[in-house]
Amino acid sequence: ALLTLREAKFGQSRYVPLSLSATSALEGYLRDRARAFARPKSCALFLNRQGQRLTYRQARGTFATLRRQLGWQNQQPRPRLHDLRHTLASYRDTLRLLLAFVEQKTARPPAQQTLQDWNGPTILDFLDHLEKQRGCQTRTRNVRLAALRAFMRYVSEQAPDSLALASQVLAIPLK
Repeated sequence: ALLTLREAKFGQSRYVPLSLSATSALEGYLRDRARAFARPKSCALFLNRQGQRLTYRQARGTFATLRRQLGWQNQQPRPRLHDLRHTLASYRDTLRLLLAFVEQKTARPPAQQTLQDWNGPTILDFLDHLEKQRGCQTRTRNVRLAALRAFMRYVSEQAPDSLALASQVLAIPLK
């Protein structure tokens, strides 16, 4: 499913792809919301207990509660609600950079690349390229690697036949 965010940052609309589990959870929320508020006071998607638009302060409070429930209250640095947006953007940017790097290396556009193109040695070359050619600092390199590790964990769960390939990338250490 594709979620459309209207009048988001700088008044622009954005499209957010949703996984099946996120789509299912959102559908459940919408059913609960419809039962609780036949006529909500706001057209916003997320509402507070009074049926009004959820404020940033309320969202932050809910996120703090979730953080405590997940045992993240003592984690340093402490995850913030705003960080989620940056994490998603960082993952997107990492994949775009890797697709372009592999295209340059193999002369195959992204639509013709396969998962096998994203093996351990290629990822190491990509990380080296980020530092030496793009001038990224170690911290940025590690953020890009974290994104690729998350992707490869997903690949290993969804395509067990790619476990050996995913393991190559998951074994790459942070600097």
